[in-house]
Amino acid sequence: MNDKNLFSIGEVAKAVGITRKIILNYEAKGLITPDQKDGTTGNRYYTIDTFTQIRTIRVFQNLGLSLDDIRAYFSDTTDLQPIIERLRKMRDELNLSIEKLEERTQKNVMLSKKS
Repeated sequence: MNDKNLFSIGEVAKAVGITRKIILNYEAKGLITPDQKDGTTGNRYYTIDTFTQIRTIRVFQNLGLSLDDIRAYFSDTTDLQPIIERLRKMRDELNLSIEKLEERTQKNVMLSKKS
C-alpha cells in the first residue's frame, strides 16, 4: 500500500505487540474495522487511530473487562455502573495488596536495623 497513513495488519500487530489473530478477533467482535480493505487480495489496512483503539482495548482487557463489555462501552449501549463497580473493587484489592507490601517492607527495614 502506497499510502503512508495506512498500515497493514502485520505492521499494526508488530507495533502494538499482539498477533494478527487478535486483531482479527477484535474485528469479529466489532471492536475495530479496517480503514481500507483491498477488494482483490482482502488485505486490511488501518490508520493510526486504530493503534489507539487497540491500545485502549488492551488496557481495558488488562483491567479485567471482557470484549463484550468493551464493545458495549465503545458503542455506549450499556449501563456503565457495573463496570465502574468492578474497577472500584479491583482498585480496592490493589490498595490492600499495596498496604500489605508496605507493611512487609517496613518489617524488613526494622529487622535489618536490628541486625
